Amino acid sequence: MHRTLKAETTRPPEQTMDLQQKRFDEFRNMFNNERPHETLGQKRPATIYRPSPRPYPESLPPIEYASHLETRKISHNGMMRWKRERIFTSKTLTGEWSVLKRSTTALVAVLRTGAAGPLR
Repeated sequence: MHRTLKAETTRPPEQTMDLQQKRFDEFRNMFNNERPHETLGQKRPATIYRPSPRPYPESLPPIEYASHLETRKISHNGMMRWKRERIFTSKTLTGEWSVLKRSTTALVAVLRTGAAGPLR
């Protein structure tokens, strides 16, 4: 699917973002509503799609961490403070909370997603 999407919508690229988005939207409509899919028994995805009955939460509840862990919020420039130092994590984490814990070899940041990595 991604190869087809790229081939049909990005070569050559459109002149503006609005035109490029229009091209993506047209591809999505064709892919889901007009084109039969072999893996679906030659049916179109739109004919068999059913939305999930589970409600999607408006927001996630706050996470409660163990009292011995320290939390830090990642600032707009991807930095957080640890003791008297500023440590860069990533700008993509802006606004996210990180939990800090000390391992035997490094200070480790653990994110809500479960991703973890050494900071020092």
